[in-house]
This record gives sequence, structure tokens and C-alpha cells, in this order.
Amino acid sequence: MEDNTLDFFDLDGYESPQPLIEPEETTEEVETTEEVTEEVEDTTVVVEEPETPEEDSVEDEDETLKLNYEYLKGLGALHLPEDYQFKATEKGFEEAIKASNDNLQKALFDGLFEDMPEEGKALLNYYANGGTNVKEFVSLHSRPDYSKVDLDDETAQEAIVRESLKRTTKFTDAKIEREIEALRYSFRLREAAEEGQTTIAQMDAEERAALAERAKLEAVEQEKAVKAEIAELSKTIKSVKEVNGIPLSDKDEALVINSLYKPIKLTDGTKTTSFNYKLNQALADPKKRALLAKLVETDFDFSYLARKTKTEAAISLKDRLKETKRFGSGRTGSSSGFDSDSATLNL
Repeated sequence: MEDNTLDFFDLDGYESPQPLIEPEETTEEVETTEEVTEEVEDTTVVVEEPETPEEDSVEDEDETLKLNYEYLKGLGALHLPEDYQFKATEKGFEEAIKASNDNLQKALFDGLFEDMPEEGKALLNYYANGGTNVKEFVSLHSRPDYSKVDLDDETAQEAIVRESLKRTTKFTDAKIEREIEALRYSFRLREAAEEGQTTIAQMDAEERAALAERAKLEAVEQEKAVKAEIAELSKTIKSVKEVNGIPLSDKDEALVINSLYKPIKLTDGTKTTSFNYKLNQALADPKKRALLAKLVETDFDFSYLARKTKTEAAISLKDRLKETKRFGSGRTGSSSGFDSDSATLNL
């Protein structure tokens, strides 16, 4: 199983990932001083607001980072526009590297897209619009393009008429062949082929448009379903304090929802979620895979953890009682008669 590393960027210039659930931002209105005008002897005098110097950058720029940036740019290792505004800080350097990687991947993708046949471009567009039924897409787009068939060829004429009759009638194959034969003897085969060519092209266009429209509707429905799942999960987290002894708090809401639903992209181009990525990583580890299997088969029963804690506490208490008895045995006075070795602790 391939060990991919996380790389947070999106297909279309992905920015640093933001949580799906963010605290509400408050905005403050800043009053601005309007220009004051005075009329003196029919002359307008404008009293301008004095310019305030720009605040110094909170983080000073690093000369070493600036030199490294210029060196990489000089080597052509950075795929950035000429007017890219670089800030020589650690954050600025990381942003520049990320922007360079994004630009490079986009350029590679655009180059591959341009070199693709029209069928490949159509498939990518179908995916981009939310399409998932690849089998139907391939079946529809793998049909011969009868609009480009040479109608001077009688064999091509027969093929077009045969396809047109199959798609517009319920004739059996034998009856279709008799129809073609009749058209040939009546010298109307080419005419029928021209009509069939138009009919097939129109039907193909309508079916492809319908497929694309269904893809859009499916994407909308999928988005609604995801929003409903997130709302239900959020409500559940708020309504419970723990699940099988494992605590859940309001702070866990964003963590859980982002893990399950926020899309990320791996370095190999795979688009997934943090939950699925880490789950696959865990399944690749035999120990974790065995533990996950046990948790699933026991319906996530964590009660053994509580029992283990109680047992450890009991053993610790008995040891302390033994120590107390040992040090107290040399003291004068009657013994209490308590036997720590045979005592049973019910915690």
C-alpha cells in the first residue's frame, strides 16, 4: 500500500486549508475623516487629513531567506510570476514555495489537458461537473461519430441506416436488414442515410447533454446530503458528553467534521479527507489493523480500559497497605487483625 504524504492544496489554486467550522468574525467600523472645505472669497480650500506613516512590519525580514529566494529564482526553480510579492520571512518563504508548486502542477495539468484527445477532455469536464457514472459516459462517448462518415460509401450508408433504425424503432435485426435491402433496390439508401445521420447526431447530442445535466444534479444532491450529515453530526456531538466512555466536547466538533469532510489532496494527486488518509495509514500497520478489527467486532467497547484502571488502582492500594503493615509491625500496641494479603478490594 502506497505511503503518501499530505500536501494541502486544491486542484484550482488551493489555498491553505481553513476549518469548515470557524468562529464568527466581528468587524469594526472605522470612522474616516472627511475632507473639510471652506469657502474664502469664492475659493475652495481643502484641508487634507495628515498622512500617517505605515506601520512597520511586525516580523522583520530575514536577509538569508531573501538570498535563498533570489538564488532559487535565478536557477529557475521557482515557478512564480515576475510581479510576485515575496516577503522574506519564514511564512513568506513557505507561501512562495507553495505558490510555486501550485503553479507548476497547474502548468503540467494544463499541458496534459491540451495533449489529450477530445474524449479525455470531455471525461475530465464530466468529472469537474460532478459526474460519477464513468461506465455510462464511456458507453455514450465511445459510439462512432456518424456525422463524419463518408456518404459516398454504400457500406457506410448501410451502417448509418442500420444504427438509425435500431435506435428509433423496435424492428428485429432481420427486419432491419430487409428495410436496408428495400432501400437499396429503390435507390433511396443514400437519402435514408442522410436522414439517419442527422437523427443520430441529434440523439447523441441530447443524450450527452442529459448525462451532463444529471451529473450537475447529482453534485447538488451530494452536497445537500453532506450538509445534512454534518448538521446531524454536529447536533449529536452537542447532545452527548461521551460515547462508550470516550468524552466528546464542543471543542471536538470542528476537529471531527474537518477530519471527515474537509477535502485534502495528496502529493500523488489523490483527493481524499484527513480521516480516510489516516485510516488507510492505520490499516497499513498490522498492529493498528488488528486493533481496529477488535474495536469494530466489539462494537467499540472500551469498558476493559475502566476495568484495567480499577485493577491497577487496587494493586497499588494493596501494595501501600502492605507497606503500612510492614512499618507498623514494629510498633507497640495490639494488631488490628487486618490481613492485606487476603483482602478483596471492590473498587
